[in-house]
Amino acid sequence: MSINIELEHEQVDAIMVQELTRQIDDFEANKHPPGMTIFDDDPVKDAVLIQQQIDAMRLVREWYTA
Repeated sequence: MSINIELEHEQVDAIMVQELTRQIDDFEANKHPPGMTIFDDDPVKDAVLIQQQIDAMRLVREWYTA
């Protein structure tokens, strides 16, 4: 069984913006969790790497909303 779904460009843009916003919010909420790191064992370096990811996602989201 296969199902094909056709989306308008605007719908894809809205989905991308929604998901990027959710990811940005998640990363910002977990930027400094006690005792947990994502990208590096050093919490300070990890916070820098997380911020770089947030900045990149914001840039992509900006592209979808322009």
